[in-house]
Amino acid sequence: MKINLYGMLAEAAGTAQIEIDDFNGETLGDLRNAVESKFPQLKNKMYKIAQNRKLVNENEKLTEHDEIAFLPPFAGG
Repeated sequence: MKINLYGMLAEAAGTAQIEIDDFNGETLGDLRNAVESKFPQLKNKMYKIAQNRKLVNENEKLTEHDEIAFLPPFAGG
């Protein structure tokens, strides 16, 4: 499963895209846990998860073709 990282999350992980090959979970929460165990520097960061370009909660089910992005907090004006 490929995950795109943006802003401070990409800086913390040292890359803008990560891949979790051995992921066996079903939900976005499972994916978050897998990513944070592989990249522990993300554990204390606040971020939202987008699935197929929509902000969703961690209970959403995943499919292998989903586009996943971890988005840092943002502000506008």
